[in-house]
Amino acid sequence: MGEPSMRSTLGIALAAFVALTSSALAFDREPGRPPPTARYVEGQLLVRFKEHTPKTSMAAAHAEVGAIEVRSFANVGGLTLVNLRKGLSVDEALESYAKRPDVKYVSRNYIRGTAAGPNDPYFLNGSLWGLQNNGQGGGTPGVDIGATQAWDMTTGSRDVVIAYNHVDLAVNMWRNVADCYNDGIDHDGNGYINDCHGINPAYNTSDPYDDTIDSHGTHVAGVIGAVGNNSEGVVGFALQVSLMACKAFDRLKQGSDANIIACLEYVHTMKQRGVNIVATNNSYGGAGYDPALYDAIAEQMNDGTLFLATAGDTAFDEDNPDGAFYPANYDLPNVVSVTAIDRYDKMWRYSGFGRHTVHLCAPGDIIWSTVRGNGYNFASGTSEATAYATGVAALLKTQDPNRDWRAIKNLILAGGVNDPACSNILQSTITGKRVNAYGPLNCQNSTVLSRFRPAGSGWTPVNIPMGTQFALEVLNINCAVPNGPVSVTKQPGNIPVALHDDGVWPDHAAGDGIFSAEIAATRVGSYTLVFPNGDNWQANVIPACTDKVDTFNWRTMTGTNLNLSDDSTTAVNSPFPIRLGGASYSTVYIDSNGKLNFMFPEIDYLNVSLPNPYQGYSHVVFAWWDDLRPIPDTPGNVYWQVMGTAPQRELVLEWRNVSRASGCTDPTANVTFQVVFFEGSADVLYQYAQTTFGGPAACAAGDHRAEWKVVGLLG
Repeated sequence: MGEPSMRSTLGIALAAFVALTSSALAFDREPGRPPPTARYVEGQLLVRFKEHTPKTSMAAAHAEVGAIEVRSFANVGGLTLVNLRKGLSVDEALESYAKRPDVKYVSRNYIRGTAAGPNDPYFLNGSLWGLQNNGQGGGTPGVDIGATQAWDMTTGSRDVVIAYNHVDLAVNMWRNVADCYNDGIDHDGNGYINDCHGINPAYNTSDPYDDTIDSHGTHVAGVIGAVGNNSEGVVGFALQVSLMACKAFDRLKQGSDANIIACLEYVHTMKQRGVNIVATNNSYGGAGYDPALYDAIAEQMNDGTLFLATAGDTAFDEDNPDGAFYPANYDLPNVVSVTAIDRYDKMWRYSGFGRHTVHLCAPGDIIWSTVRGNGYNFASGTSEATAYATGVAALLKTQDPNRDWRAIKNLILAGGVNDPACSNILQSTITGKRVNAYGPLNCQNSTVLSRFRPAGSGWTPVNIPMGTQFALEVLNINCAVPNGPVSVTKQPGNIPVALHDDGVWPDHAAGDGIFSAEIAATRVGSYTLVFPNGDNWQANVIPACTDKVDTFNWRTMTGTNLNLSDDSTTAVNSPFPIRLGGASYSTVYIDSNGKLNFMFPEIDYLNVSLPNPYQGYSHVVFAWWDDLRPIPDTPGNVYWQVMGTAPQRELVLEWRNVSRASGCTDPTANVTFQVVFFEGSADVLYQYAQTTFGGPAACAAGDHRAEWKVVGLLG
């Protein structure tokens, strides 16, 4: 993904892998910046019903909300994509579905962005430094993936599947022989018409041809499996392989989660029909955590399919919740996240990284490969790096057809080369290794022992409310197999916590080399978790909030109008310290949507269940948390005032006659509530004078939100 060209086809590598490609530069975000508000398909939702919900009940639910099912997904039971009726907002529909007892979850249909020894001329002239780095262009000799050594052992097999219409790809293209016709008939009865080389959910066809200017899918496919020894252009790492394509991204490099899930469903279908799919290459990302996409990837794990994902061209630490990049950062054992280095053995300048979230690195700067029109060009990004790792997966399956996804993943990780570029104190990875091909094919007594969860540096204690439960996960492997047992020590008290790799919750999969346990914060105090490699993680367990009903005592005040607008925030300095969860703050960031932050400003109108994997809140007060809409230069806004005298002053924040967004256009449909902080006390008082918007349906849909929304603090 990335510079100088970003791409957008979801190429699927089949038999050995499926290459779902796109650029990891999420929505052309400036590298190093936190992700913006995620985009999504207007008028659509992904709705997953609970197990054993009858089809009739699903249909009734859609009819009641005002939606029409446009497709269901065989690979994720109960998951449906719906179109909303005209005039029904996404927020209204989200709320209606969320209230139903038969709905497991509902989410927006998020849009993600594209990431970016043979006789082949580009190999002979030294352009393909990622395969063999002899120091060309001033690079560091040996900083490559060891391709020539690996090719002495295997060059791949066309029985292992991955696709694209290019003179240097044609021979390696996968063919669904049973349906290689152009007659509009589904000859093999798999639900897809004439899917000779794959499918195209982006345009609802079976032609996965890459139509983007930057040829992202073609470029990534060439890195994986351009034909070798044909005296043409470049050579892919797997000289012989079968490439299958699935195009989930349009010519503008945008693809919805529904399209991606449809591609994963196609992989599921073909694997069930006997196609030798070992892994999918996923060179795309952006948006946030989506439970539907998570479930689809989990089903790939259940199918025995590895999911290789680009770490993202973010230049951001993905251990930080604000830097999380999905799907690469999903906590699933079949996911391998790959970032990029350059030929000088330095982390590529835009690479996402994470000591506990990104697995390893691979060449990704100025990588020559195939592009549309039978041409060749170079591109840079973590997409190219991921393609190299996918190529290694193909060779491993070819060398030993009995290897499953666990063995292939562990060999990729353990067989890599220790590389300072991937393990420095500022920009590190889980393994500290660079992708290498020879090492996995000839792995002997190579171990990896590394904390996977909880993420974070461990240098600064994390504040956790008492009662919080969280997972401990340690990767402990020796070449292809687990290298347990594993125990973590809790201090003070020198208390051992045994971790297990048995597939029993919270462990995701038995025998994958990830050892897991769940721990609860049961007492207030400072604690250290000592991991077996000497890695420490520190936490301050703070008192949990306790709720009680107090006497209604409305603070009548004039106050200062903050003049907020829709989805806006501003800071107010308190004349006394605001005490929350064992810390104190002098500044409060006031969100127009009924939320208060204390570490940094945060605007978020989407009320989600907490805790949530992609919400990294620290000391937040949720007074209402809805898509509210203060109107500038009117009395319907947010106010603040300091009342009383020291040492018993109060900081009063009031949302006064504030209307609702989400399609509500009646400013008289509004609510009023207050939050009060007390000098010398950690108490927080919530007061609700008006909780009913009333008015049109889009306004009334938010009535009485304060009665059931989350109220309290998160550490």
